[in-house]
Formats: sequence, structure tokens, C-alpha cells
Amino acid sequence: MAGRTRNKLAVGVVALAVGWLAFTTVRPAVGQPAGTDAQVMKSRNLAFDLNVDADQKGAIHSIELYICRDNSGVWELGNTATPDAKSILYTAKDDGVYLINMVIVYKNGVRDPADVTKAAPLQKLLVDATAPVVRLTADRKGDDVQVGWSVDERNPADAKTKLEWKPIGDSELAWKSVTIGTTDRRSASFNPGTAAGLTVRVTVEDVAGNVTVQSKDVLGTNTSVSAFAPPAGTPAPDVKPLGNDGGLVLPKIAPPSNLSAMLNPAPPVIDLTKPAPTPSIAPPTIIPPAMPAPAPPAPLPTPVAIAPTAPPGPAPLVSGQGVGGTAVTPAAAEAPGVKVINYLKFEVPYQLEAGPSGISKVELYVTRDDGKTWNRWSVHDGEQKPLHVALDTRGNVQPEGSYGFRLVPISGAGISELPPAEGGVPDFRVLVDLSPPLIKVYAPEADPARPGVLTLKWEVKDKNPLKDGVAVAWSDTLGGPWKSIGGETATTIVAGAGTDMPVRLPDTGSYAWKLPEKVPAKVYLRMTAWDAAGNKSEVTTPNPVLVDLTKPRARIQDIIPAGGVR
Repeated sequence: MAGRTRNKLAVGVVALAVGWLAFTTVRPAVGQPAGTDAQVMKSRNLAFDLNVDADQKGAIHSIELYICRDNSGVWELGNTATPDAKSILYTAKDDGVYLINMVIVYKNGVRDPADVTKAAPLQKLLVDATAPVVRLTADRKGDDVQVGWSVDERNPADAKTKLEWKPIGDSELAWKSVTIGTTDRRSASFNPGTAAGLTVRVTVEDVAGNVTVQSKDVLGTNTSVSAFAPPAGTPAPDVKPLGNDGGLVLPKIAPPSNLSAMLNPAPPVIDLTKPAPTPSIAPPTIIPPAMPAPAPPAPLPTPVAIAPTAPPGPAPLVSGQGVGGTAVTPAAAEAPGVKVINYLKFEVPYQLEAGPSGISKVELYVTRDDGKTWNRWSVHDGEQKPLHVALDTRGNVQPEGSYGFRLVPISGAGISELPPAEGGVPDFRVLVDLSPPLIKVYAPEADPARPGVLTLKWEVKDKNPLKDGVAVAWSDTLGGPWKSIGGETATTIVAGAGTDMPVRLPDTGSYAWKLPEKVPAKVYLRMTAWDAAGNKSEVTTPNPVLVDLTKPRARIQDIIPAGGVR
């Protein structure tokens, strides 16, 4: 009976109409990519149609929807419905792969299937409700325009990427397509056939149909920095170029007719033979004002002690928190017995000791207050090694913080130790820190006692700081390459390589930098900071910073006669 009912229910689930609703989504956590056997969904709001035979509804208590995320092996209860329900709803927390299964709970206590972790899934979904993140660059190189773009997307559809351009100010009907190569779908070069300014745009799509459009203006070869064009039909002004370099032009202005008289006025005529007349000035009449009666003196105010206030500190050149891309995790300075991490999904290796009946399942218990209270987090079959643990579940509203773990295995005969109670000591402790450090970089100062030495100053704030967790680099261009500051020799950091570690400095807030030979007068500064969990922040000064702060001095050596004459 149970098997037949489940089969009829399974037919309805496999052939179900999975619908979606339009809701605002958030950025997904990184997970495993889906295979070709997954049904792609563009929304996280899912509805599963139920189809239960009328003659079986009386024996069924409820229908439970179970979810396994990213092939982790951990099945979570997603929702429950009565046998009369037409559908069962589920809202996915983030993007990723979801395995779907149903359990029928009968009124007599029987569950079909008895163990959802060992039953074959009814369906596999790929939920992708997040549009790709696109960064676009475009510049002229000779007559050509070179365009490049990066795409942050777990499920890209590169074959659908489109690149277009149009003159600045033209209508939307003026877009022209640019052919993108079949091997490199992230860059292109084309000749627009015009030196005027133009706009390029790239359209990127993922497998779920989420679309992102990015555009960028490219200035003309003889155009100053301007993003505005006069309306169509506006008459052109009568202008004359200031030079033949194609630069600034000024309108012609006719000089006034009396310009010569204005610039060369005639001097006044003074007759020196006659004495100048002495003006007659009548003495002024002074009327003293009416003086009011003197008021009694006011009492002196009671002196109030005013605490001195510290002068405001200098404003930072640049500040920021976080960085795009994947951070290189350093060796974490962890507290004894606590592992500091910056991820919410991980594996737990473990060993088991069991009798002849073996292990039927393993229960994972978690404490967030170091053993004062415990909760059963997840249930795993005894064959899964290591355990796959996910801390970003729907009920965990505060994923950052401390965790304590303990495993309780249950034998095939149903025998186990008691679950951990109040005061129980965790077998393993974890501190989750997902927040990158906050960096502030201040203007460098010259060392008056050491010529050619510059004092770099910064401030790093983080709740789990790393002692040797900062690095500073310089470059004469904003795009690099960057050279590390610190150590005896400079290390060149290849931009975007992700594996070249710069020289690490102690986080003391300052560093005395001996300027290398032939360093430019102004350079860009980049600072990187890590915390104990491996979170990384990176900031770069938006403008070049003056590093040649040496005041020139001159000293007279001798005096010699000019031209050799003594």
C-alpha cells in the first residue's frame, strides 16, 4: 500500500509544474556546478504540484518535502503539506543545486521511504536567480577600439554574449554588432571607422536567462573629456582653433573700437606755472551724543573648567573593506583549540567504533554558547565519511560567531550515548568570521632624520586581526605591475595571478620605507590586509601620491672670478 501510494505521488512530482514568482534575490554562496541532468530554475520560489489518489488520502497524515543542497548528503526538511494540498511550496535560500525528495507519513507512523538519505531523489534542480556581475573596459589603440570584460557567474552562457557599439548621442536604433571570437569570449577588437566618441556595451547571459548589460563611453581621438553633445539642429558656433593640435577652440570676439585709447590713455595736462588752489574746508560741527546713566557693573561669570580636546586626525587618502576575487588564505593565527574559518560549508573527518550491528546513523549536535545549550543540527548515514556540514541554513540567522560540535553515532541496534546536555564540552570548536578587515591609508611623511626614507601610515580594524597581516606595494601606473614594499628586494606582483604573495609586514600602523633608486616622484600605493580567518581587503589610492618629499639644499663651495680675470 505504501509503496503504491508513493509511486503514484512520485509520478505527480516528477511531472510536476515547477513554477516561480518574481522576488528580489541575494548573492548566492559558492557551490558545485550542476550537471546536464538538472532542471534550471530562474527563481528561488518553487511550487511542487501534488497528486495523491483519493482512496489513499484517508491513510496519510502528511507529506514532507526534503531538500539536499549542493550534493552535500545532508537532507533538510523544507516544508510539510496535508494530503489534500494541491502543491507544496519551498523558497531556496540561495542559488545552487537542489536534490528533491518526498516522504509520505502515514497515520500509523509508517514513513515511506523509511530513510530519506538512502532513497533516490525524485528531481534535481539548478536554482540560479542571480544575474552575472560584469566589469567592462574599453580603450582606443590606434584606429581600433579594444574591449575586454570579466564575468562573475557560476553558470555562464558565453555563447549568448553580445558586443555592440554606437556613436555617443545617437538613438538606440544605431547599435551595431561586433563579432566575438569563438575561443575568447571575453574580449574583442574592432575598427569603428570614425574618430568620434562612441559607446560600447556588452550583454551577458547565464543558463537560467538572467541578463546583465554594461556600457562604457570611449572618447574620440581628438576630443577633450566631455560626455555631452549639442542637440540635433543646433547651429555650430564660429570658432577658431587655439593651435593646430586639435585642442581647445574659442569663439572669435571682435575688439572694441577704442581698444588703443583704453590701453594707452593720454596723460593729464597740469599747468605748473599757476599755484594749485587751496580748497576751503569748513570745520565739522561735533554734537556730543547723549550719554545714558552708567549701569551697575555686571557680576563676573563663574569660571568653568574646559577639558582640552584633541585636534582632529588627518583624513585618510583611501579607505575600504573587502576586495573582488578570491582571497589567498594565509596561515591563521588561531586561538588554542579554536579553528578560525571564513566559510560556511565544510567537511568533518571522523572515526567510528562500533559493534557487530554497525552504525545506522550519525547525529551532529551544535552549541553556540560553548556548551550551555545544544541542538541537533543534522543527521547523516553511517557510511558518509567525511560529514558534509552546512552552517548557512534557513534557521541560522547569525552564521558568524563561535560553534562547538559533537557527534553522537547510533548503532544498528538503536543504541547510543546520550545527546550532549547543558555544560557538555564540545569535541571541536570553530569561529566563523566572514567580515574582511577595514583599511585606512594615510598620506606618507618624510623622515627628517633619514633622507630618502618615507614613513607609511595606515590603520586596520578587524575583530580577529592577524599579527603579520598587511602588505604594501607601489606602482607608477594604476594598472600595475606592483612592487612590494618591505624586505631587501622588491617583489613584482603579477596583477590577477592570485598566487603571488607580496612581502608581509607587521601590522604596527607604520613602516619606514627606504625609497628605491629612480623611483618616480609620484606613485600609486596599494595596501592589502588579512585577518586570522583569511578574509582579505585591498585598497588602492585613486590618485598618485607624492613620495619625493626631500627638500633640496644648496651649499656654496667657493668664489671664482668671472671670465678668468683676477
